Amino acid sequence: MYPTLSVLTGFFIAVMIAVNGVLTTTAGVYPAAVLIHLGGLVTITVILLFRKDNPFSHRQNWWLYLGGAIGMIPTVANNIAFSYISVSAMLAAELFGQSAFGFLIDQFGWFGVKKDPITPRKILGLLLVIAGIAVMVMMGGARMLGIVLSAIAGVALMLQRIVNGHLAEKTNVWVSTMWTYITGLSCAIIVLFATGTAPTFTFHIPPYLYLGGTLGVVCVTLSSVVVDKVPQFTLSLLMFVGQVFTALVLDALFSGSFSLPNLIGGMAALAGLWVSGSH
Repeated sequence: MYPTLSVLTGFFIAVMIAVNGVLTTTAGVYPAAVLIHLGGLVTITVILLFRKDNPFSHRQNWWLYLGGAIGMIPTVANNIAFSYISVSAMLAAELFGQSAFGFLIDQFGWFGVKKDPITPRKILGLLLVIAGIAVMVMMGGARMLGIVLSAIAGVALMLQRIVNGHLAEKTNVWVSTMWTYITGLSCAIIVLFATGTAPTFTFHIPPYLYLGGTLGVVCVTLSSVVVDKVPQFTLSLLMFVGQVFTALVLDALFSGSFSLPNLIGGMAALAGLWVSGSH
């Protein structure tokens, strides 16, 4: 069940990225970030009202509320990396950051995660994944700065999942998601004013483009559910598989394009999962 939910999370992430990408093109990077977080906060607030959950009823350790703030790191890193790296190469570099960091987390049990020691099969699986990543980067075109920034984004995404998962354990997934959007929106507003960005809103934005925040609630919630149930290395690969193959389908449906590097990367991730014995 949890591996399936992990792949499903990757599916929703791919759809969310597509929706948010169009909104960002229309409204600008940082205004869109505010709108996305605002939409997510409204969505999760409605859910909590129906559930009659009070996210302020119990105080937890301060660092458990940093999920939304950590989530701004990949946003900024990828925005900068976009000038130096293609989308497929960015996706590959993020996977490298997540899988390598997840490998270490599983081995040493960092951040309270259950240990899942390295085995020869896991090493071979990782090498297959790295081979697929290398193909995506070389065929997608990239500069070293872009690769480094996207890898950092991948590490931050994994750290965000772990922090949100710990808060969900002490409260529930809905309260954890609520705090993700509270801190995320606060940081997005600070960045908006700090950069002096002028919003470029238009009244001709299709309503569905405002659903990025709602999709984000689904992604954050599912991530919080599976983060402690699947080894971090495996979780990264499962999400990547769902994300890559969904992106391939979306590209084919809406633009008639096909990305061979993404297909190779997805197949390499599947091979890595099978070889590592985590399928």
